[in-house]
Amino acid sequence: MVKTIFGAGFPKSYFIDTESGATREQYQKALEASGGTYFGHEQGSLDFKTVLSEIKELATTKHEYRTLIIDSFSKLYNTARSVAEERVGNSYGADKKEANKPARQLIRWIDQIDMNVILICHRMGDYQGTGDNRSLVGYTFDGLISWLMSLTF
Repeated sequence: MVKTIFGAGFPKSYFIDTESGATREQYQKALEASGGTYFGHEQGSLDFKTVLSEIKELATTKHEYRTLIIDSFSKLYNTARSVAEERVGNSYGADKKEANKPARQLIRWIDQIDMNVILICHRMGDYQGTGDNRSLVGYTFDGLISWLMSLTF
């Protein structure tokens, strides 16, 4: 939970908690002490539409928040994949394609927001090669972030 206490300590943060990790007393105290606010499951933190609505609001209205934190983006993205899989299946990555749509919108709105942004992600294996000749060469971020990172670096 180092990532959660790290995020909760940023001054005037808008903390979107997808894992319910920041519901514990020590994290709520850290958020309160830093002047931050909490947006969790009860507010809709696992629904991409709701999260996008919050980010659009932060991008288009005057407010006191300085840092947007999504803890974790991995959970938000993977939940969107799971919902999509129930609807469209997972053949040829159909679930990923559907989850990528709101994730791309989120990135677009992050570009418009006048705040620091921290997307906390889990790690996943980074493999090279194809088929039976694949090998683990390290670790990278999971979710759409790994795809975005590969485009920008």
